[in-house]
Amino acid sequence: MLDVLNQYQELDLVESKINDDGSLCLVVAQAHTPDALNFENDAVIGNKNAQDLMQEIMHAERVAEVTSQSAIYEISFEEFITYSVTSEGFLAPLNPTEVNEPYGVFEASAFIAYVKATTDSDSEFQEPFKHYAFDCVNFRVDVAATVSPSIRQVQ
Repeated sequence: MLDVLNQYQELDLVESKINDDGSLCLVVAQAHTPDALNFENDAVIGNKNAQDLMQEIMHAERVAEVTSQSAIYEISFEEFITYSVTSEGFLAPLNPTEVNEPYGVFEASAFIAYVKATTDSDSEFQEPFKHYAFDCVNFRVDVAATVSPSIRQVQ
């Protein structure tokens, strides 16, 4: 169901909120970002030297552009254990052997280990849960939930 998100090269986190009923709502949009090709074009044209280009690539902040034509999705977790939004600059790879997709589901991850270590093992959270990861421009959203989310396209 959420695989529809993997058709997009980039997603932008538009909003994350806890609703009055305790559910989690994430709003993500199809985003367009400048890529390394722009840096390569500058090098070919001779506008910049290699050292300057490398510095720009290493320190470039990805800027998302969400347009009026961008698809926008609302992802709802009726029940969730916890969620985290992490700045891109502090991210560790989820699984280096897998292809990087905007969305992934994991049954084992560092995030799951963290949640298990920081929640009460005698509580209602003994039920198995999954790690839902959304790689967005400048952020990753990690959600631990026992029930799969629903998704609907709002634009």
